[in-house]
Amino acid sequence: DMRPLVRLAWNALDTNYIATMLADGPAALVLDLRLPSIPVMELPASPTDGRGAINAFAWSPSSAHHIVTASDHHDACLWDIAQSSQQRRPLVDYSGESRHINQLQWSSRHPQLLAVGVDDSVQVVHV
Repeated sequence: DMRPLVRLAWNALDTNYIATMLADGPAALVLDLRLPSIPVMELPASPTDGRGAINAFAWSPSSAHHIVTASDHHDACLWDIAQSSQQRRPLVDYSGESRHINQLQWSSRHPQLLAVGVDDSVQVVHV
């Protein structure tokens, strides 16, 4: 696939991992720099029906294995990249209630809190 990469995020707690996504991509990709040609994990925009595109993602500031993704299909999902591929389901699936989720940001002071940019508002979610 020759679409450009439009977002990158380095895992600050395990620097072997980078998350990225393709332009209008249906999934975020987690890459391990020790073997970057094969994604460790593909995180779909919508875990239930696979529709939509990823808008944003952010690594947890307190867990090396947790990443949250947001989609234009109204979902924000918390994933554990340590799960086996057979169990690959989000730990938390937050709905933006029929509105687009555009941005995510973990609180650096309170790592259990996540700010979610939903259309014209910000919602703070306890995860």
